[in-house]
Amino acid sequence: MTEIQSQLDKKTIELLILIDKYENVVNNNYRTNFINGFVNLSKANYEHTGRGFERRYGVDSLDLRPRLACLEVNEEFHLVDLQQKTKKEEKREQMESSLKNRKTKQTKSKSSGVEEFEEDKVKDPMLQFGGIVPYQLRQSQAFFKKAIENSLEVVKLQQEIDTLIQEIEKLR
Repeated sequence: MTEIQSQLDKKTIELLILIDKYENVVNNNYRTNFINGFVNLSKANYEHTGRGFERRYGVDSLDLRPRLACLEVNEEFHLVDLQQKTKKEEKREQMESSLKNRKTKQTKSKSSGVEEFEEDKVKDPMLQFGGIVPYQLRQSQAFFKKAIENSLEVVKLQQEIDTLIQEIEKLR
């Protein structure tokens, strides 16, 4: 009886620690990143419309055509930054091709008129707003990326809390 009670106490303390972490992540990081993201988005809109542009940044001005995602969530709830991944692959391919073709003569061959389509490269979503975007818009994007990372952490903590509650109920 005392052994079961001590296990129950340990699990309860562990549950309280997880709930504290969850509250801190949600109230401090997750919430503030979304707030800062929207504040910087409104600053970017103010600066952009102040220059005489009528188009605002936001959901209404997004290009909603299907594109490749810049971030993916793994099965283990880890973010995979596809932009960094493609940059590394391009750099590696460039290094390999320069090493292979070092001693060969550089000749240009005429194309046969058939275009080969490459795999779609991951593009920065900011480019849909033009080449030069306000600094606040880039800051907004950074805050929203942090909020996505925090949302994954929140989901992980929720899962841990659920499993711990189930373990506590089994001990009762």
